[in-house]
Amino acid sequence: MADRVERLAVTFDLELEAFGGFLSVQYTPIAISGPVDQLTGNFTMGGDGTKPPDDEFLRVRGRGRLLGRALSTYVSRDALQLEVDGVAVDALWRVTHYKVDVDSATLEVTKYRHGGGYPILEKLPVGSLPSGARRLVDSLSTSATALAWDHFRRVLGLPIGSTDLPSSVPLAVFISYRATHEHFAEALAVRLGEEGIVPWFDKWEIRAGDSVPGKIEQGLRDSVAFLPVVSADYESGAWATEELRTAIVRRIETDFRIVPVLLERCEIPELIRHLRYVDFTNQDPDTFEVKVGEIIDGIYGLSLNPFRGSPRPRISR
Repeated sequence: MADRVERLAVTFDLELEAFGGFLSVQYTPIAISGPVDQLTGNFTMGGDGTKPPDDEFLRVRGRGRLLGRALSTYVSRDALQLEVDGVAVDALWRVTHYKVDVDSATLEVTKYRHGGGYPILEKLPVGSLPSGARRLVDSLSTSATALAWDHFRRVLGLPIGSTDLPSSVPLAVFISYRATHEHFAEALAVRLGEEGIVPWFDKWEIRAGDSVPGKIEQGLRDSVAFLPVVSADYESGAWATEELRTAIVRRIETDFRIVPVLLERCEIPELIRHLRYVDFTNQDPDTFEVKVGEIIDGIYGLSLNPFRGSPRPRISR
């Protein structure tokens, strides 16, 4: 067996009808040497008729219902002509089941005709969906993947968060960046989430109608560390600058950690110039995991000295 699991191959089913809906997630750990078949896992969340679903499932199910609305016209484009009392009408379809393969970005939609009949299974590439439906699929995929990693770590008996906190309270970190580097920030957020760390990434946290300053303030308050993605245009962003100043104040007043992430060769903001940064300027996929490991070490404040804390040798006189 390989020493490290690189990722999980995740598939999830979202059923929206029976007992108010349920979410079933299946995953296979993928190690450096290939799939670790004996560790394949699955779990189900949601109402079973005897107890209400938990909060996380309610959020997932809510997004699933939004996805159903977004797909309602798209998946019923193959209208079936029926004859009712001698009049030809288009059959109405209801979508109750989605199966998403996160790795291959494919969506299976099971459609049922109102009034009965056989279900129709349609496979769709996520890229062909309307933009709103694509965002919902991405959101559901991210949630299912995070839940799969959480389940996987629990099965192995690994901690979910800091050793100083209960395992049910994972660490949260705030990712600050300019919009020009959104893709990198999101990739970093996903990778940290896979390690059991909850990333505060604005695209996932701030919804339409939310107070932007309020959400940012709450995100910083709930986080134990701040990750500024430093680029040439970082200090020219009003939000990024304000986030950095708030983080500095928290660092002075508490043990709040700031781990700069250097994305481009540029002038580092003066307020954090004295802090050691994690260098991502090389943009080398082969070293990405190593750099993410450095970030995690910084978040946890781990000692990198292999001799610190080890027994001191006796010296003969």
